[in-house]
Amino acid sequence: MTVSRLYTDYVLAPGTKDNISEMVSQIKTAFQERLSKNLFLDPVTKQRSIWKVGNISQMIAYPDEISDNNYLFNKSTSVAQASGQYFMSAVNHVINGNTENLQKLGKPVVKTEWEIAPTVVNAYYEPLYNEFVFLEGILNSPFFDAGWP
Repeated sequence: MTVSRLYTDYVLAPGTKDNISEMVSQIKTAFQERLSKNLFLDPVTKQRSIWKVGNISQMIAYPDEISDNNYLFNKSTSVAQASGQYFMSAVNHVINGNTENLQKLGKPVVKTEWEIAPTVVNAYYEPLYNEFVFLEGILNSPFFDAGWP
């Protein structure tokens, strides 16, 4: 997450997160309008579809926690860093991630938790959570530019 914070501070254009949020809102509105005019759906299915589109959540750019220095400090100190031993530091990072995942077993799913680092170049719809995800890595040229139509 600390790398994501640096990326956010130095690469992501100001206002991009708000711009994408507005775009998602417009997509949802347009889809709801198309569903309401649909002729082949029965009324109950149409109503449920419109409701589902209205309840699509969104994860845009990065989690808000990465602007919290205490959160980042606690996340980074939970991983043992071996000074000058990059391979062991990477191994410790993987072990820490696996340990965190094992601790989640049997607990309720936290739908607001980011599963992928924000710096990854990707955007997708997650049907299991009914959410749009636009990771920070894809919100730059050549994939996105706020000045483009």
